[in-house]
Amino acid sequence: MLLVDADPQASVTKWFDLTVEDLPFDCTQLTTARVLYQQIPRLRQSYDLIVVDCPPMQTDVTAAAVTQADLGLVPLLRQAQGVNATLTLRFVINQLPPRTTLAREMQDTLVDADIPVLPTYIHDRQVYRRVVALGATVLSESRPARDDLLALKKDVVHALKITA
Repeated sequence: MLLVDADPQASVTKWFDLTVEDLPFDCTQLTTARVLYQQIPRLRQSYDLIVVDCPPMQTDVTAAAVTQADLGLVPLLRQAQGVNATLTLRFVINQLPPRTTLAREMQDTLVDADIPVLPTYIHDRQVYRRVVALGATVLSESRPARDDLLALKKDVVHALKITA
C-alpha cells in the first residue's frame, strides 16, 4: 500500500516523518496536478492500493487525483463524479463520538442516503492525539482505534473489489 500526500500542507508527510515505528505502507508526497497525472499510473504498477490525501475539491491537485481514482471517500462527493463519471463514492464517518445520541442520529440519517456508508466508523478518540505527539500510530496500539482503522482498510478494499 502507498499513501500519497497531495495536500500542500503536507500533514501526512510530516506525520510519516515523525513516526518512529515501522509502518505497513509507504508514503510519498506529490503536490502538483502534473506530477499526479504522471506518477499515479506508474505507481499503480507497484502497489495494490494507493490512498491519496487531497486538499479540498476546488484545487487542480484534487481534480488530478480524482480523475484516476476508483473510489472516492467523502468529502469528495458529487463534485468528484463530475470529473470522473466512473468514480464510486462511499461515506466514511470520521471523528464520531462513540455511544452518543449524535452517533445514533448519524446512522439513522445516512440509511436513506444515495451514497452507501462504509460499515466502519472512526470514532473520536484521545489515542489519535497521543500517538501523533509520540511519533507513533494507532497501529502499534492494541486498542479500539487500531481495530477501527484495520476494519476501515478492509471496507475500502471490499468496496474496490465490488467496483472492479
